[in-house]
Amino acid sequence: MNNALVSIILPTHNGERFIAESIDSCLSQTHKNIELIIIDDCSDDNTPGIIKSYLSIDNRIKVITQITKGNLPIALNTGHADSNGEYITWTSDDNVYNNDAIEIMVSELIKTKTDIVYSDYTIIDSESKILKKQSVKDPDFLIYGNPIGASFLYKREVFFSSSGYPENLPLVEDYHFWLHSSKKYVFYKIPESLYKYRINNESLTSKINTDSSTRQLFINNLKHVYLSFFNNFDEDELSLLIRIHQCNDLLFIDNDIFTFLKLNERINKLHTFIKDETFLSYSRGIYSKINKKKEKYPLTDLSKILKYIPYYFQLTSNKIRKQMIKEYFLN
Repeated sequence: MNNALVSIILPTHNGERFIAESIDSCLSQTHKNIELIIIDDCSDDNTPGIIKSYLSIDNRIKVITQITKGNLPIALNTGHADSNGEYITWTSDDNVYNNDAIEIMVSELIKTKTDIVYSDYTIIDSESKILKKQSVKDPDFLIYGNPIGASFLYKREVFFSSSGYPENLPLVEDYHFWLHSSKKYVFYKIPESLYKYRINNESLTSKINTDSSTRQLFINNLKHVYLSFFNNFDEDELSLLIRIHQCNDLLFIDNDIFTFLKLNERINKLHTFIKDETFLSYSRGIYSKINKKKEKYPLTDLSKILKYIPYYFQLTSNKIRKQMIKEYFLN
């Protein structure tokens, strides 16, 4: 068993409801050589008191209190700067590790000789009831969304060779980090649930889906992420990627839709990042009905094709999907 030091960074703001459970899951890891760095971002509830109660129990905890209210990427960068671990990860104040999560991720990182590992996870509600097991997707799909999920571990050099988490891009700071890390480092997916990810009304995931201003900030910042990665994209191409990224449910897209997207010369550049002929989409289902005019557009007219894609993803029958391709996308 490798006994390397692992730094776990735990940012929090008013996390009194669940933070004890999150801290307990970190301290109960079977991989004992950890440091838990808690970043308290100006909490004004009982979060500081709960954190203080652990300091006399376990000397592996460090606490950093932010003087002024910041955001998640600021807290993450602060925690990394104070870390000493050979391997680093971070978690949320309402989520929970399996007891052997760190041990398994360290082992897989070493065994696979990769730089970043991530795993499946389990979605729970505010009462800790299991809602579903979430199987994450291969790193080849990173360009179309964020498959890394909630449970991950990376070598120290991955962070310190980068510019860190962009503090001007909240809501997508992690996606920016993963996307740019993919230029240099190797990812490996662990097909095992190692983490419980909590969905509740206060979570960022819920706010992105339900609050219009948060959702717009997410879209605007996501556009900046793509522009930082691809510096010659036009609005249609950005819209395509953003709409694909926005969706809620992970779905495989069959080869038909993949093929017609490949026909666009500039979109074809994206597929250098994909090793097989499927890619992921998150489909929000914004468009529930097909255009009744049944207009036909050339395959390269992305601005027209875009509005049909979310509906296409919802169809379950291969026969219907192929009919859709023929009827709406072929001249």
